[in-house]
Amino acid sequence: MNSWLVITRDDDIDIQVVFKAGKVFQSKVGQAGFMTRNMAEGTANYNSLELAQTLDNFGAWIDPSSGSEFISVSLA
Repeated sequence: MNSWLVITRDDDIDIQVVFKAGKVFQSKVGQAGFMTRNMAEGTANYNSLELAQTLDNFGAWIDPSSGSEFISVSLA
């Protein structure tokens, strides 16, 4: 699987991870969008509120998105 890591630094640091995935790779309609919408809904160690509070403590946020041939996750 191909993936890319893009780090942009102005006054803040923005980390974006891009995966070769997306709508053209899904086996059922809506899978890519469903996955990206649920990425911030918690992890094995944090529920969605704990994850949001932890990121907020650092002044950070997660911005997942999907396209035709990619899924990206930005952490800023």
